[in-house]
Amino acid sequence: MSISKDIKDLLITTINALSTTQSVYGYQELNPNGWPCVWVNVDDLQGTFATTSENRRVYGYKVTSIFPLGEDFIKDGSVQREEYAENVLADVVDQIINAIDDNSFLDTINDFSSGDTTGLYVEAADCEWGVIDMEKGKGKAVQISLMIHTDYNIST
Repeated sequence: MSISKDIKDLLITTINALSTTQSVYGYQELNPNGWPCVWVNVDDLQGTFATTSENRRVYGYKVTSIFPLGEDFIKDGSVQREEYAENVLADVVDQIINAIDDNSFLDTINDFSSGDTTGLYVEAADCEWGVIDMEKGKGKAVQISLMIHTDYNIST
């Protein structure tokens, strides 16, 4: 399995374990079940030489969290739909970023079976808010850009 896929699977597992997410997909599911839902997609791969035996690799991922804006979800009536969706997604974003910033996330990369990749750090996450079209209607969405820095040992 590729390191890119291994890290993506680790992201999905980590996000799926959070109390604020209902469903996590490794692709852009246009008819999701469970709110809020999350899509994890591979974004970029960057690389440079660190030393003669190591390559610095940066794996990028887009993590999109979505909550519906339609009338079909239950809220307590104290806030408008869009504000409620934004509040829910703000909690999701905080939990995702906190889980990825945890050292155990990088330690898991170090334990991959290939044994040739070391997780160094995750860049501070950028987030972009917006509205997305799905089969079930419109949803409030926030996309987190994650850049995970690693060293790949070319001598193993």
